[in-house]
Amino acid sequence: MRAAYEHALQHARERVQWGRPIIEHQHVSKKLFECYQAIEAARAYLWKGSWLSKERFPGDLKTSLGAKTFATELAVKHTTEMVQVLGGYGISREYPVEKYARDALLLRIMDGTNETLMNKAQSTWTERTGWAPERWTR
Repeated sequence: MRAAYEHALQHARERVQWGRPIIEHQHVSKKLFECYQAIEAARAYLWKGSWLSKERFPGDLKTSLGAKTFATELAVKHTTEMVQVLGGYGISREYPVEKYARDALLLRIMDGTNETLMNKAQSTWTERTGWAPERWTR
């Protein structure tokens, strides 16, 4: 996600449309800023999971699984947005953003699909909080 963001940011600074760089267009700058926010949020969540794993082995499974699924879903969403910032160039194999978007999709299934990991995280969460809907306990 970060590599796609950096490439799209550079492209937006250089590409001129209607007499000004496209980064000055509100919609493009909004996409770039939202991607920046997602990068920072995912990084903080992943660091928290890593820190918990270091502090108390084996760490907090709920946080680790949550960080992985959160980061990969954001990567898919925002690399797709960065493809759009590049417009037609974004889907061309001549530009790396196209590959970043394909790679982001693979992150959803590496080390277990996000759906499976979410089910595991949810069951861990319900065990620790003591909350289980009535229909689950029958």
